[in-house]
Amino acid sequence: SMIDHRIKGIPLATPHNSGGNPPNIKAKFFADDTTIFFTPRDEDALWSTMNLWTKASGMKWHPRKTRVLWLGSKINSMDKFLDYSPIKPDEVFKLLGIHFDSHANHADKNWDEVR
Repeated sequence: SMIDHRIKGIPLATPHNSGGNPPNIKAKFFADDTTIFFTPRDEDALWSTMNLWTKASGMKWHPRKTRVLWLGSKINSMDKFLDYSPIKPDEVFKLLGIHFDSHANHADKNWDEVR
């Protein structure tokens, strides 16, 4: 797996597992888009994995396209992860054509009104 076993990811709570331990999500891949879900405890392992991928593939992470969206206790943080800039607290961004922001205020942009 491209994602190091030391990276735990984030719990994915669903209505189907509300009483048990939710599975963790680590990464999603689609064509040339990669989304990685991590917590502060995963940062060293994630850096190591990204560095290994760069060396093995000969490719690099695009600094203007690689962004960090902080959630939880760091939701409004402007801290960088490595050299990658955070998404600003009220910035709207698109991921695979879906509009997001850190507060889920722009979900209505993902739907067309039927008249």
